[in-house]
Amino acid sequence: MNGKSIADVQVRKKTGETIIAVRRDAEVFTNPTPEVSFKRDDIVLFTGERGTMKTAFRYFKEVF
Repeated sequence: MNGKSIADVQVRKKTGETIIAVRRDAEVFTNPTPEVSFKRDDIVLFTGERGTMKTAFRYFKEVF
């Protein structure tokens, strides 16, 4: 996902989950806009229902 934006990966559309923050080193981007691009080693925080969370974990494994 390095270089792909939140809009590119379409997490909400594909899984029902919402990305609420991206942590990059010591910096945390809360309520990131769709234009925020991921970088290697980013930590993505998301929220949603338990069932869709499992779907999101699988999706992230595939996309990453």
